[in-house]
Amino acid sequence: MTPADRDTLLALAERVERARGPAFVIDAKIAAAVGWPDDVVPPAYTTSLDAAMTLVPDGAGFNLDRYWIREGVRWTTKIATGGIPENPRQVFDCWDAYTAPLAIVAAALRARAALLGQGEG
Repeated sequence: MTPADRDTLLALAERVERARGPAFVIDAKIAAAVGWPDDVVPPAYTTSLDAAMTLVPDGAGFNLDRYWIREGVRWTTKIATGGIPENPRQVFDCWDAYTAPLAIVAAALRARAALLGQGEG
């Protein structure tokens, strides 16, 4: 399967941010977007921390944190790419996610989209 373009990854990141919990349909769309084989069960990106972390670009900086609001816990992720003159540092984040995997997935999809826009993904 051919990986998706930048706009598709950004649209998926927005959809993940709106999710309130794990979603197999979103997992399948992400798997298709990143080139996962059609005949293999997609990883549980929106459920599993391990699966979500596979979307973080190699060599990227990563931070995951949680905080409390009246309604309960929320998660935030920051992913930093680059850091050299030919590829300046960029930070991609997700705030207010309902679960840690959702925060990671949204930020990672944005980072991947940016790398595609630079011709590096």
